[in-house]
Amino acid sequence: MNLFKKKTAPHNIMLLSTRGSFFHRMGRDYYVDWGWMLGMVFIITLIFIGLGAYVYMNIESRLSEASTLDTAKKPETVDEQKLQVIIEQFSARAAERAILLKGYGGFGDPSL
Repeated sequence: MNLFKKKTAPHNIMLLSTRGSFFHRMGRDYYVDWGWMLGMVFIITLIFIGLGAYVYMNIESRLSEASTLDTAKKPETVDEQKLQVIIEQFSARAAERAILLKGYGGFGDPSL
């Protein structure tokens, strides 16, 4: 009794049919399956490379358009009255915060 019998078949027996069409051989012939997978990966890779190049060119064209815009516009000035009102509001907030940071300034609890 030979337990370790060699169970391999020659290459010609492993291929079921080499005469059928491409679609008939799919799933039956591993050369066709590997070719199909590698072809799809190649096509998907080309699609991603093309999309990347398209996005890159689109960004480059937008950057070149932005650099040619007119930068000699009149600078906007700050409204001094509105700025003063904002500074006063923030000063009031800062004073309230300083009071809150000091803690409770009233009478202490007599029960303690």
